[in-house]
Amino acid sequence: MKIIEYRGGILSFRIPSHWKEEYEENGGGTFYEDSPVSGTLRLNIQTFKGSTGNLQTCGYDELTRKPFSDGVEIIRLPSGDGMKKYRNQAMENGESLDLYYWEVAHITPPGKYYLAIFSWTILTEQSGVQRFRDEIEMITNELKQIRFHPELGSL
Repeated sequence: MKIIEYRGGILSFRIPSHWKEEYEENGGGTFYEDSPVSGTLRLNIQTFKGSTGNLQTCGYDELTRKPFSDGVEIIRLPSGDGMKKYRNQAMENGESLDLYYWEVAHITPPGKYYLAIFSWTILTEQSGVQRFRDEIEMITNELKQIRFHPELGSL
């Protein structure tokens, strides 16, 4: 495994050491195994400002303040941040795709809300294959250990 210090350390997480990394100039990252049948992990971070009192004190509480639909799982991370995990389906160029999402919410005083949105895209037919189920489990376990920069609110 290798550690990704995304955008100079805004957040850090681990991916398999043989995965490729690509970064867009104005945000966003893509991580994947260099293979025609591999899935693709994408990352984007959204930043919101809220006045003190409008945000919960931790990412987990912020995610759970609104009702969520069936198939959505909210996980309290060891850091106190929250992870929203779910799956969607889409069609692209005649192929059925499964998109797995992990949204990690982080709150910093005095009112900043960061949402790291990870998506993993594979063919729907791959979702039942053990290799891909193992990759989804690995990504979930690694993202549970995600770390936002400790001084993020002052950056």
